[in-house]
Amino acid sequence: MILVLGFASIWLYRSELGLRPTRSFIEKKLGGFYQTENFLLFFEEGSVVENEIEKVAVDHEFRYAQLIKYFQIKPDKKVRSYIYTSPEQKKRLMGAKHTSLQDVTGYGLHINFEDFPHPVLKHELAHVLTSEWHSFLPISLKLGLHEGIAVAAEWDSGDLDPHQWTRAMHDLNIAPSIRKIMGLGFWLQSGSLSYTVAGSFVRFLVDTYGIEKFKHVFPTGNFEKIYHKNLATLNQEWQAFLDEIVLTNRDLRVAEYRFKHPSIFQEHCAHEVADLSTKAWAAYSRSDWYTAIDFFNKIHKLDSDNPKNFRGLMLSNYQLGLQNEATKIAQHIIKHPKSNMHLVAEAKNIIGNVHWQNEELGEATSTFQDVLALHASDSIDRNIQAKLVALATKSRPHRKRLKRILIGRLSNRLRMVLLNEAMQKQPDSGLIHYLIGRQLHLDQQFSKSNQYLLQAKALNLPDNLKIENLRLIGINGYHIDKCKLAINHFNKILKIYNLPRGKLNRVKEWIERCQRNFQGSQSQRK
Repeated sequence: MILVLGFASIWLYRSELGLRPTRSFIEKKLGGFYQTENFLLFFEEGSVVENEIEKVAVDHEFRYAQLIKYFQIKPDKKVRSYIYTSPEQKKRLMGAKHTSLQDVTGYGLHINFEDFPHPVLKHELAHVLTSEWHSFLPISLKLGLHEGIAVAAEWDSGDLDPHQWTRAMHDLNIAPSIRKIMGLGFWLQSGSLSYTVAGSFVRFLVDTYGIEKFKHVFPTGNFEKIYHKNLATLNQEWQAFLDEIVLTNRDLRVAEYRFKHPSIFQEHCAHEVADLSTKAWAAYSRSDWYTAIDFFNKIHKLDSDNPKNFRGLMLSNYQLGLQNEATKIAQHIIKHPKSNMHLVAEAKNIIGNVHWQNEELGEATSTFQDVLALHASDSIDRNIQAKLVALATKSRPHRKRLKRILIGRLSNRLRMVLLNEAMQKQPDSGLIHYLIGRQLHLDQQFSKSNQYLLQAKALNLPDNLKIENLRLIGINGYHIDKCKLAINHFNKILKIYNLPRGKLNRVKEWIERCQRNFQGSQSQRK
């Protein structure tokens, strides 16, 4: 009897004990509530989420509209969305810290608050909206189909789309077979491989045979019944489609950086390394460089043959002004046989910074040009182009000001003061106007940001900075309800030749957001 009462008490207070929190328990703890046409949003009262809740709601409704159009469905109930202020709060209330997930029994989802637009909202919402495609389960019995449809609907995976990434995997001989990732083998591969391949395959099925057929194959993966073809035949058709995709050498280099990482089941001491890494980067972010170095050294002892573990050591030593040690580690990364393009670019960037700090302008310029030739990422390219513009400046005082702004260890506040001083000295510098506008954009001063970015557009900027300048003007325009201005600048980006598919898709999505907002404001006026 005592045992029964004990179990009954545990069940009754399961939420308070953190064993199995109920929806009502989480909703009560959060306290905040906001209702839209298609959502019930729950969040912490008095938090940053509450301050941004209208923007969060707009993002939810936009993703909902995209997905019901793609899935060709008309849901008859509202989605419950739990938006947590921090990963720690989410861990405390429902058990999962960083992982966003579907509420499989409650037609809802649990996500951490992120900057707008939310990076995983569309993916998790796709799971919710497909949960009723199975007669008695909210998921597919085939993991590859369950995750694949979310990736196919989301269709946002960086510079390349999932079809291109998958083609690159085949060229690099790292693509998992579709047969293996249909079931539990999905988790035996690196997540970036499994999700991408599954998304490409499912997108191919939907584009080729339609969404209605996919809705019927989704529950159990009975391909022969629905498509009258087995998985092997469908795989051959998909492979033939992928074979038609043409990739550049840069695409393959970027793919190699993105995918050539060990599986979560293969990485040495994965959980311990992950825990130490979290602590190390937390120390780094609060400028506690010595503590960060201590943690990074512990990681290195556990996993000494992984060059990415040297990155934190390199950056921490650089921040401390220990140039010789930072350069030594950077050179080790560059020579390491397992270093990828991104790590090499970062290491060379540090070496270039050291040359510039020591006024070795020729060596700095040459090193930065080497980094730019790698095209490791858009953000690195933009950073390097700004430095090369500064190094090419003939005025020595102006060049020294730009050096302090671009590679000095400064607070954002001091950097902005120096930028404004530099602009007074060089009012026709497109780079300075761009840098001020970009910082104001990051500070969410969108209207003021555009004053500087529009001026930068009229002045001289390198190509990569021109594209980013146009993008920021467009995003600012969206936030200040200047939809025509935003669409005009996004369309200028679309006219640029040879832009990666993924980047084009994101620009088109911003245009879609602007058009939706514009139509909404027009209907309100009526």
